[in-house]
Parts: sequence; structure tokens; C-alpha cells
Amino acid sequence: MNRWIIVVLLVGFLACVASRVSNAGGNGGQQPAVAPESKPEIGEGTVLRGAKITLKETALGTTEGLIHGTLILSPDFRRIVYYSERLNNKMVLVHDGKEGLQYDNFNKGRPVFSPDSQHLGHIAVSDGKAFVVMDDVEGKRHRDIAADSLVFSPDSRRYAYAAEVREGKRAVVTDAEEQKQYDAVTAPFFSPDSTRLAYLAKSGGKWFLVVDGVEGKQQYEDIDSMPLFSPDSKRVAFIAFSGGKYCLVVDGIEGKLYDVIKAETMTFSPDSSRIAYHARTGGKSAVVVDDKEEKQYDDVGGITFSPDSRRFAYWGWNGGEKPVNVVVVDGVEGKPHESSGAPIFSPDSKHVMYVVQDGQKFAVVLDGVEGKQYDQIPEISMSFSPDSQRTAYIAESGNKWLVVADGGEGKSYDLVGTPVFSPDSKHVAYSASTKADGKMRVVLDGVEQNVYAKIAEGALGFSPDSRHMAYVAQAGGKYVIVADDAEAGDYTSYLFGHRMLKFDSPNSCHFIMLKNTEMFLVDLAITE
Repeated sequence: MNRWIIVVLLVGFLACVASRVSNAGGNGGQQPAVAPESKPEIGEGTVLRGAKITLKETALGTTEGLIHGTLILSPDFRRIVYYSERLNNKMVLVHDGKEGLQYDNFNKGRPVFSPDSQHLGHIAVSDGKAFVVMDDVEGKRHRDIAADSLVFSPDSRRYAYAAEVREGKRAVVTDAEEQKQYDAVTAPFFSPDSTRLAYLAKSGGKWFLVVDGVEGKQQYEDIDSMPLFSPDSKRVAFIAFSGGKYCLVVDGIEGKLYDVIKAETMTFSPDSSRIAYHARTGGKSAVVVDDKEEKQYDDVGGITFSPDSRRFAYWGWNGGEKPVNVVVVDGVEGKPHESSGAPIFSPDSKHVMYVVQDGQKFAVVLDGVEGKQYDQIPEISMSFSPDSQRTAYIAESGNKWLVVADGGEGKSYDLVGTPVFSPDSKHVAYSASTKADGKMRVVLDGVEQNVYAKIAEGALGFSPDSRHMAYVAQAGGKYVIVADDAEAGDYTSYLFGHRMLKFDSPNSCHFIMLKNTEMFLVDLAITE
């Protein structure tokens, strides 16, 4: 039985931003460069110049005593929590600069913030008993609590976990209320609308699904996946194992038996009406969509639905003396290549894009049309603009990196960063560096901005109205916050929690910065 798995985003200190850009393999996507001498006109929808910024600092505590790898940022990127060890070998949870109670250990998983960032829970162990501490209030003590089983509902109003409530018996605990006891239970899952709860339970040697306290009628030797709710919360799917075969069970209805079904590929369409997955039988793989098998290949992957749920795409691969890979869109195979990446749909569902490789050359295919070949194109760098009308990706050519946007090549640099489109799709920005001067700069709409020693990868973003841009940079041995063409602050480092900076309003955003060991929430306000 596969147990509860949580993918944790590890958050760390970035002492050297340049290394992050390098590790990203030039991860970025931009547009054709404009001569640095030319400046974009200032007007509606254009990033402003001459803005003024003010900073407000709120102390969040110190990094002294922090256990490496335990620091977590809240979803809104405004709160900090981490574990610290004391001289008496006790452990303490520190959040928002305040110490909680001391416990024997916290080896049952990381702290968990609610989606709205207002609540904080964690599993503590003391005197041989495990219990949940929710917002600094201790809950009922249990024989044990399954590691990383504590979860919040999407609306942040409920929480649940899996506990051993007595010897040999386990139960899911929801909002401090113990549910029915079984021989074993998995971690619980809330539905997207927060009204439903599902988990797997075992009794009498058989596994079954429990949804909203109701046991499923079918029982199996094993269940090979966690329950998956549809986006509308009305449907539930899982993969069952019985008699040496696997089948997908959706809403209590069993599908066709296969030798293998890859649980990680199981996906509902955004409108919840369709479901697809990767199945293998007789040594061959196929994508199964709405109970219909697509063409068989040696392997398949990259299964995705379009945002409007009407289209789907994936790649299929066949080996042999000359291996070939094709991308299949709406059941139609594209041109075969030696290798193909996972396809992505545009926000309006009308376009599809992916990377292909032939020999030592890479190219991007957009709506079936293959672009120029390059030495390398990181698949992760591809992006559509919010209005679906523009595309951007980065490419390597002759040991230099450049941006290809809307089919046009930008200026070459030694490294370029992750692309960021503005919400109105009119602007795109990225960081770029040159070894000759050892400097970095943000390139906005092809125009190079101020030069700095470093630009923080991931801390670059646009305001909701697309009129402002902000990022973190290093200048003169200190880190500063830059908004439009103004800068402020004096920091020694910063914390990185998002791939891209998020504005709080059209004229404000926030960062978490450090002054030596002191951490601060820094709110930035822009005045025009």
C-alpha cells in the first residue's frame, strides 16, 4: 500500500543568486531585444518611470538556532516557521519570531500552514505520545500520528489527520473528532470545495474507500493510489489492485483491467467531466481517455487537458533501432522526432506548444509548426502570455543564451533568467548576465535596465495593472528592493518562497529580507 506522500517545497536562503540562475540552465523566456538607447513610451499599460517607493519593516525573528532545512513560509509569503533545538535536547517551534512550547521531537513531519495563512498546525511528540498543536493549542494525545498526515481543507476552516487511537486500531481525526476505527487508514484528503473528505481504510485484510464517512462497497487486495477528487468535488477516483491486475475506479465504477496503471498520471479535466491515465498491458502503453484507449506505444507521458477541457494531448514513444517520439493532440499524431517534451496548452485552449529534439538540436513546435533549431531549449522555459497571443522561451546558441519571443530572437547573454509576462500580456521581463563585466540586469521589453552585481531569480514580478515592476538586486555589497527605476533598503540577504513575486495590490508588494541573522517582512508601497 502506498502511503501518504506530500511533496514539500524546500525553502532556503539564497546567498548567491547567480548560482540559482546557472542551476536553472538558463531557465527563462523573453522577447526580441530592443536597442538599449530606445526607451518605451510612458502611457497607460506601460511600466512607469520616476516612481517613489517606501518600505515598512516588521521583525520576524532571528535565524539563530534554526535547524537547517526546516524553515517554511506561509502561502501568502508573510509568515515564517521553523524548528529549533534547545540545550536540554528539547525541540521548539518558532513562528513569526515567537517561541512555542518545548517538546521531545517533531519527527512526524513539517509544520503546515492553512491555505489562507491564518492557521498553523504541527505534530508534536512528548512523553511517548503524539498530538497536533493547532495555533499553539495542544490537541488530544494519541499512541501515534502518521507522519505528514496533517492537512487543511482548501477553505482553511477544517483540518484532519490519521492517528493510532488504540493498539492495532487507527482512525482519521477531523476537527478533533475521531472517526470510525480500522486496522489501517491513509492520510485524509479534502475535496476542492472543502465539503467532502476521503481516505483509504483497511479491515479484515481488504482495502476500501471511505468518503464522507461512507464505506465503499468494493474491497480490494490493495489500492495503488490516494483518492483523487475532481475539480468540482463531485467525483472520486482511485486505482485498485486485485488478482494481479489494476483498474481505475471512478464513482464506484470499475474500469478495464490492466497490467499496470501509473497512479501519478491519473487526471481529471478542468470541468470534471473527463478523466485520463496511462495504462500498460502486454508490454505496451496507451493513454486511456474517458474509458477509450488511444494508440499503443512503448511508452506515453505528458498527459494534459486544455483549460476548456475540450482538448487533450500527450507524447508517445516507440523504441527500436530508430526510436521515435510523437506528440498526439486530440488523437492526431504530430511529426515524429527523436524526442518530444510534454505539450502545454495556451490559456484560451486554442494553441499547443512543446519542445522536440533531433540529434543535438532542439526546436519549439507551436500549433504543428516547427521553429528554428538551437543547441538547447529548456522545456520548463516555455510560456504563453495570459492573453494566449504571445509565446516565449530561452535557447542556447554557440554557448550563449537568448530569448525567443513571438518567433523573434533577443540579444545574447551568458545567462538569462525565468521569463515573466505582465498580466496585460504587453510586457515581459527577465534577468540577464554577462561574464565580461560580471554584472546582471533586468531586461524589460528588450530594454536593459539598471546594472547590478546580482538579480534575485524568482523575485521579479509585475503589478496587477501591469504598470509597475519590482525585484530584488544586489548593489555595493547590499541587497536592495527595486520598483520601476527606484531602489531602497539595505539588506544582507533575502528569502525565496515563490517562483515569481506576487503583488498585494496595484501599488504594493512584499518580500522577506535579512539583516545578518534578523528576518523582516518588508512591505513596499509605490507612489507615482
